[in-house]
Amino acid sequence: MPCLYRGRRGAFAALAPLPAPPQRVCRVISGPVWWTLVYWPWRQYKAAVASGSLVATPPTLAAPGVGGVFITDPDSLKGCYGPSDFAWRLALSASDQLDCQLYGCAVLEFDRPNPCALALLPPLPGTLPGLTGNGGREWLLPSTLIWRRRCLYAMWSGRKRERGTSSFLCKP
Repeated sequence: MPCLYRGRRGAFAALAPLPAPPQRVCRVISGPVWWTLVYWPWRQYKAAVASGSLVATPPTLAAPGVGGVFITDPDSLKGCYGPSDFAWRLALSASDQLDCQLYGCAVLEFDRPNPCALALLPPLPGTLPGLTGNGGREWLLPSTLIWRRRCLYAMWSGRKRERGTSSFLCKP
C-alpha cells in the first residue's frame, strides 16, 4: 500500500520552516481523541440537525479550554505510512504516540480557515521555530476549529483506511 502523502515509507524530507501555512493544511488526531471528541459528536450533531433541533452545535477539533489547534502541511507528511509514522513525524506526546500505535489516528486535510491569525508556537529545545522535534512543519491556530462539511480525512486502525469528507470553520 503506498503512502497517503507520497514519498517512500519512512523517508522524511528535511524541511525548512515557513512563516505561514499553505492554503491546504492537515491535523493529525490520535484514535481515542478522534472518536470521542470529533467523530461521535459530529454524528450526534447531524442527527440533531436532521431532527430539527435549533440548539445543536457542531464539534470542534480541540478539547474545550484548549488554547489552539496545531496544524501541519501535506509536505510534512510525505513518507508517513501508518499511525506511528504520523505521530512520530509530528512529535506528538508519548501518550498520543502510544494511542496512535494502539488505536490508529485520523489525518484531517482541509483548506486553512480565513481569517485566522497564527499564535506563537511554544519554543522547543533543540528545534527551529516552526518545526516539530522530528522535522515536520507546524503552526498553531489560536482558535478552535468547528467542523462543518468538506474535508478529506483518513482514519487508520491497523491496516484499515477509511476516507470521508467534511470541512471546518474558524471560531474565534
